[in-house]
Formats: sequence, structure tokens, C-alpha cells
Amino acid sequence: NYYYLPNLVNEGYWNVGLSVSWNIFDGKRRRNQINIENTKKRSYALQEEEMILNIQKEINDKIISLQNAKMKVDISKKLMKSTNESLNTFEEEYKQGISSMLELTNARTDFFNAKAKYINALMDYRAILFQIDRIIGKQLTEN
Repeated sequence: NYYYLPNLVNEGYWNVGLSVSWNIFDGKRRRNQINIENTKKRSYALQEEEMILNIQKEINDKIISLQNAKMKVDISKKLMKSTNESLNTFEEEYKQGISSMLELTNARTDFFNAKAKYINALMDYRAILFQIDRIIGKQLTEN
């Protein structure tokens, strides 16, 4: 704050004033505000920790799902190979007149069902990989 007195300026006098205000008694409002902010800080830290734990749990669950999906891919691949060999055997036997058309048709049906299971298992495996990519924010696999 300052003020101007024109009659003193002409006589070579200057007057400078400074005022400072400090509220000593604020009814503990400042202390309460600090406590509120510290509580918010702890709350945010707990929320962050909870989010990290949830992400870790989700990743662990997806890894278990990925391992199960990989086993299904391996099993369905072996089944497809087995049914393909069986189909080839029935085709040869049918050509030689040893097997009937019904047996050949059943072998073809078994092979196509096994192939469909293999393709579905692969799709499930890839879907889980993409879910993991989304969770961690990185691409683990190439498209």
C-alpha cells in the first residue's frame, strides 16, 4: 500500500510505507486443510496400489489361460494328425474294397471335426495373446 502527498514531494520529502498481514489465528483451518490433503494423498496411493495389484492378477490369470489354450492347441493338433492318418487308412481300405463308404464318411467327419477343434483352439490362443497385449500395453506377438 502506498499513498501520494503532493505537498511533501515539492519540499523533497519522501514517505514509504509497507504493510504485511499474517493471520496467526485461523482456527486451525490450515492444519485441517493439510490433514485433508495428506488423507487424499494416502487415498490416491492406495488406489494406485490396488490398480497395480488388479493388473498383476489379471495378467497372471491370462497367463494361466494362455497355458491352458496352448495345451488345447497341442492336443487338438495331435488329434487332427491322428484322425488324418485314420482317414488316409480308410481311404486306402475303401479303394481296396475292405472298408465301407460309411466308415470312410465317419473318418472324414472325425478329421474335419478335429481340424475345426484345432482351428478354434488356435483362435482362442491368439485371442488370449491379444488380451495380454491390451493389458500390458505392448504387442507381444506379430500379426
